[in-house]
This record gives sequence, C-alpha cells and structure tokens, in this order.
Amino acid sequence: MYRYAVVLLLLPHLLQAEILDCHLWIDPLDFGTQDQLYRQSAEITTQLHIHCVNDPATGGGHYRVVFDYGAAQHPFTSSRQINGQRGGIAYNLYRDPSHIQVLGDGTAGTTILTGHSGSAAEYRNRYTLYGRIFATSDYQEGIYLDHLTVRLSY
Repeated sequence: MYRYAVVLLLLPHLLQAEILDCHLWIDPLDFGTQDQLYRQSAEITTQLHIHCVNDPATGGGHYRVVFDYGAAQHPFTSSRQINGQRGGIAYNLYRDPSHIQVLGDGTAGTTILTGHSGSAAEYRNRYTLYGRIFATSDYQEGIYLDHLTVRLSY
C-alpha cells in the first residue's frame, strides 16, 4: 500500500515533466559612472538568457521568471534602491523600453516573464531588461550596489 501511494504522488509530476532542465543567466547590469553635476536619470539595458532542454517525448513546457525586491527588501512601490556607504539611489528594472512594466514577482502591479520552451530538443531565448536610475539631487559620490534574486521555475 505504501509503495502505491508513492507512485501515485510521483505520477502526476512525471506526466508533466516536459522541460528536463533550464538555466538562466543575466549579463552584467551596470549603470556606470554618473556625473554628480547633472544628476539626471540614467538608463541602461542588459540581457536575460534562458536555455532549456526539453523532453523529446512530450515536447516543451512553460516557464516563469520572477524577480525579488533586492537588498532593500520592501514591497514594490515605485522603485528599488541601490545602496552605498552614504545612502541609496532609487532605480528599477523594466520589461519594456517605456519603463511601465516593472519586473517583479507578479504582485503589486509588477510583471513576471513567462514563456513556452517550444517543441525542439533545446530552447534558447533572450529578454532585454531595461534599467533606470531616477533623477535625484541628494546622492553622494561612491559605489552603490544591490543584489537581486531572480528565480526560474518550470
């Protein structure tokens, strides 16, 4: 009886296993050096890459990519924050060049990345991510960093 319970619990998972393996990586996201005299908004782009290996018997499957809040660990309002020794600077990541679709976990109006890995044995996709530092008058010279966790589920 116990053996059948284990088989029954695993069977639905095995039937849905359409993607065997997926990897995600992001090219460096670096706003570079900003001139303190201008303190205008700064915009950059980077690439998020996905590579999946599909089960040849069942074809591809769906995947989701979600982004956390970063080191600030506060719910998305209008921005994330990169932190330095003398404070922080507001920034955010977007799915679109118009800076409307904030990348996040799907809550509080944020957007997640979703897709289907197709039916080929291997699947590769690339998403352009748009970053923006907001214009401000109160940041100081220094190095500012944030650490985001990006999770790929399939």
